[in-house]
Amino acid sequence: MPNPALDAIDLKSIAALQKKAKATANDLAEAVGLSPSPCARRVRLLESAGIIKGYTVVVDQKKVGLPISAFASIKLERQREDDLDRFSQAVLGWPEVADCYLMTGQRDYLMRIVVRPRGL
Repeated sequence: MPNPALDAIDLKSIAALQKKAKATANDLAEAVGLSPSPCARRVRLLESAGIIKGYTVVVDQKKVGLPISAFASIKLERQREDDLDRFSQAVLGWPEVADCYLMTGQRDYLMRIVVRPRGL
């Protein structure tokens, strides 16, 4: 399905959902100035068009025992597609890696790693 043109209400809806993904249809409708039914229909269209790709939960890493964040920049020997794919697949198996981004410049990847302190 081609992406629809986004209007001001769509942009307000997206912004409101980014602030509070669990907003009720009534709360969202009030925030964007529509009634709940048309607001919910617009959100479904944004979802079906892939503009809203999903909803997520942000966890307080300290409260789950992972207070340490470390960043690592990674340089691969070669930047061929199969090397990048192999590295990306390997990273998926490392539960400590919270985020991993392909970069331009002197390094190939930037990773954010979360861990608990040693001995805990």
